[in-house]
Amino acid sequence: MKIATTKMRAICFAWVVFAAMLPNTTWAGESKDSTPHNHLALFLGLSAETKRDTPNENTYAIGIEYELLFRKHWGIGAAVEFLGHDTIRDAVVFVPVSFHPKGNWRVFAGPGAELTSREDKFLIRIGIGYEVPLSGHWRLAPKVMGDFIDGGAITWTGGLAIGYAF
Repeated sequence: MKIATTKMRAICFAWVVFAAMLPNTTWAGESKDSTPHNHLALFLGLSAETKRDTPNENTYAIGIEYELLFRKHWGIGAAVEFLGHDTIRDAVVFVPVSFHPKGNWRVFAGPGAELTSREDKFLIRIGIGYEVPLSGHWRLAPKVMGDFIDGGAITWTGGLAIGYAF
């Protein structure tokens, strides 16, 4: 598993470097608009992990999400979720790339890691959400996500994010 962890770290590092360069390169020379380009949210949800040889684990998830909208329909972000109860998973970190098609829909995917007390594992997260505008820049977003974890486990998480666009 050392190779998978090294690979995961390299991919996540590349995404972070890419995201750090975006504000200076993609908005330069474009017309200014009043659309918020950043979004910070608190996520609350339920998570269920299915495994081949062990019983399923169900728990709650609480996390923080950030997204930078770098083009009209595209964003990149970072998120961390902490999981409750005595599950094998302690936390999940991931770096999603998001596509915002027409309307308030958001489809996202990206690399990440499942952090455990025994060993960290590489994962790919995919998800879909729908942002409901509230007053001002506040947003409410129900979402469903799937984590495809190195070793064959799959975790499904559903929940609600409340955030602020700025």
